[in-house]
Amino acid sequence: MQARTHHLAFLVPLAVLLAASVGYWVSPAPPAARAAIEAIGFNVCTRGMLVAVYGTESGYATVSYSVRDQSGELDYVWSYERKDGSWIDFYFVEFEVPIPDGVVGQLFVRYPEGASAVRDFIAYTDCRHVSQSQIHGISYEDINQNGARDRDEPVLPHAYYKLTTGGNWFMCGFTDGDGQYRVSIDPGSYYIFPIAPPGYRPVALRLKTDIVFGSSNFGVDMGFVKDPSAPLETCDLYNPPRGGNMPVVVIGPG
Repeated sequence: MQARTHHLAFLVPLAVLLAASVGYWVSPAPPAARAAIEAIGFNVCTRGMLVAVYGTESGYATVSYSVRDQSGELDYVWSYERKDGSWIDFYFVEFEVPIPDGVVGQLFVRYPEGASAVRDFIAYTDCRHVSQSQIHGISYEDINQNGARDRDEPVLPHAYYKLTTGGNWFMCGFTDGDGQYRVSIDPGSYYIFPIAPPGYRPVALRLKTDIVFGSSNFGVDMGFVKDPSAPLETCDLYNPPRGGNMPVVVIGPG
């Protein structure tokens, strides 16, 4: 699976990111025109909207909306290629003025070659599945063990991580060949538990980050130090604790 990012690389649905966070991330190529629109999915709340456009080629559409006394275009945020060769593009906008619950509006999608579609939508107060922000970070060798990546410290690919809200729920993923990972989440407070590759141990046992509506944190880096005696740990052998006295590194919103 090949994934592409853009300068607004945030706000992606959780279900998609669980699969795509283990892919390879590259800069987007110049857009090409799409041949057809296969489907359109969207979530709309009183504060904004998130739209997924399914198509057959890797190009970008103009996605806009009209509701009450306001209208505007959505920003392209992220896309990835499915196994059948088709693409899913994601677009997001936060309304300048929140709209009332239950208001009906229209969504417009148009590609340069003429393919277009119109959809009606209803806004709801629940914004949990609209403002889906990203946590992004890099796994690296923390040579001086200071908890921050210095310029001379190399990336450490294929490390694991676990993400949890502090209870029994968690998701598991791993960094790619460039040591990077991305995961989409709803606004809230989260803990990231670094899990080291063989021969290493994490410098910080868990990292904490807080995400608010419309924001992402692009600095949740995981540092590791060489330790041949460190026990091997994998995602399926770990159960995030509900509390305890583990040291926490707090990282602010990006």
